[in-house]
Amino acid sequence: MERIFPELTAECERTAIMYCSGLEKKEIADIKCRATSTIVNQLRTAYEKLGIRNGRQLAIILAERLSGLHITFDFSSTTRTVIAGCLLILLVVNHNIDMRRQNLRRSRHNNIELICRVKARARGRNILLSA
Repeated sequence: MERIFPELTAECERTAIMYCSGLEKKEIADIKCRATSTIVNQLRTAYEKLGIRNGRQLAIILAERLSGLHITFDFSSTTRTVIAGCLLILLVVNHNIDMRRQNLRRSRHNNIELICRVKARARGRNILLSA
């Protein structure tokens, strides 16, 4: 199998790939039967050798090497404005949907309470209600 990070040791490469796949440092340590500090040191070594500062950059390099594409986040100001506007619209729509769900839950809960009160009063008066 061809190595993705040939500049790293095999052990360090496996740790970096596991970290990029979304595993926490503690989970990696448990899987590899190592101390968490060992995993932290391996990731720090990977960052230094690859010339990066964090796990996000490590994930970008992994994606670039696996896909063969160079990923860039350099957009023009117009593109950034359009993307920001779209994200803002999505945020507002999502907020409105959440508010509607909460209102629906509240109204259902209030209706259930009202039905229970009516049934309790009816039982107290010996009135027969169906359902």
